Amino acid sequence: MKHLLLITYILIFSASSALSMDLNEKIPHDLALKDQSAVVQSFESLSGENGLVLFFIRSVNWCPYCQAQLIDVNKHISAFEQRGYKVAALSYDPVGSLNKFSAQRALTFPLLSDPKSEAINAFGLLNTDIDPASPHYGIPNPAIVIIDKNKMIKTIHQENGYAKRPSLDKVLESLVY
Repeated sequence: MKHLLLITYILIFSASSALSMDLNEKIPHDLALKDQSAVVQSFESLSGENGLVLFFIRSVNWCPYCQAQLIDVNKHISAFEQRGYKVAALSYDPVGSLNKFSAQRALTFPLLSDPKSEAINAFGLLNTDIDPASPHYGIPNPAIVIIDKNKMIKTIHQENGYAKRPSLDKVLESLVY
């Protein structure tokens, strides 16, 4: 019964997702982006033995929901790593903003800067409700994408709206290891 509920949960959030791809597809971007230390990362440098849990967030500068989510993720890093996964977060924020937030909160995982929203757009997560003239243009719809070691999308967690985020317990339960 627990597995049936988990499968139902994944299907519901996959079906409501704004992603323009299907599960078991290869990721549409190589994730060659600068992290909060201005180091260019890649899927290979970001991934653990079993893969990567990639959090798409709106902004560390002004989104309190994103900030709270990242702080919570940081508290659970060992649970992800015990399952063979590493964690990264991706936003349109500049490197300096990510560095400041990461240092203030002592985050222990990479925050990726996608200032042109290229990866955000490639994953189909660009929030198109934002006016292109707005300084907030380029933000993603929040989502958590589980990617296996072969760069295949295994699970997508996403809620309707930006304020509610999938529980980390549900995300951890969905990790295949």
